[in-house]
Amino acid sequence: MVNGTRLLIDWHNYGYSILRVNRVNKIIVLVAKLYERFFGRFGDDNFCVSQAMRTDLFNQFNIRAEVLYDTATPKFALNLSQEDKNQLFVRNELWDCVLGKDRPFLILSSTSYTADENFMLLVEAL
Repeated sequence: MVNGTRLLIDWHNYGYSILRVNRVNKIIVLVAKLYERFFGRFGDDNFCVSQAMRTDLFNQFNIRAEVLYDTATPKFALNLSQEDKNQLFVRNELWDCVLGKDRPFLILSSTSYTADENFMLLVEAL
């Protein structure tokens, strides 16, 4: 803590792993990993999005983190009426559509679609 200010780090993924997936030069990836390992320890509190990330943070960097799961806000509803669905499409100008079984459908995903996330698993399941 400096001057009463606390450093909170919210770990969703590692910058170095995204660089590696994008085939950035191995030396730059190594420097990024060392950077995260060194400066990550200066956080007064650390948060992450899963138990797996928590375990990995500890095993790789000796950083203890609390898990705060990502959740949708209350405006996201699982069971919209047909009329609500139609209004969603019309309001967002996605399509001119009518109520019925032949209307288009929309799938929303919380993934950031980086190569290390198997988004194709969802596509193939459809």
